[in-house]
Amino acid sequence: MQWDGMLGFDVFNFTKRVGDNANYGGLKGYEAELKGEVPKGTSAALFSIFENWIEKGDFVKLRELSLSYQVTPQAGRLKNLRVVLSGRNLISIDNYSGFDPEINAAGQDNAVRGFDFVEVPLPKTFQIGLNVNF
Repeated sequence: MQWDGMLGFDVFNFTKRVGDNANYGGLKGYEAELKGEVPKGTSAALFSIFENWIEKGDFVKLRELSLSYQVTPQAGRLKNLRVVLSGRNLISIDNYSGFDPEINAAGQDNAVRGFDFVEVPLPKTFQIGLNVNF
């Protein structure tokens, strides 16, 4: 089992910023203005404040887990049988509103780590293995 974590990490959720913009179909940022609860132009003024889309990126993740069970039969030509179950990126404990706080808009490059712009999350994968010895 492997756990990873990070504390004190911020993520700029540019995906959410664009999604909240009325030009791209999102009206959530404009709701109060449309209801007349705030003056006209408030949403446009708030949209230009980038700090509104910075979120805590702290996380704890179950990165890998592997379980195996071996059976040694008492009869026959079979020496042993082993079943292996494993998984990667199984659990992410975080408060990030996007897919994954461990985001990087530049792949492996550290230049823009913590910048989320329509990034694909790490895939959750499962494997099953069977080893048979005769």
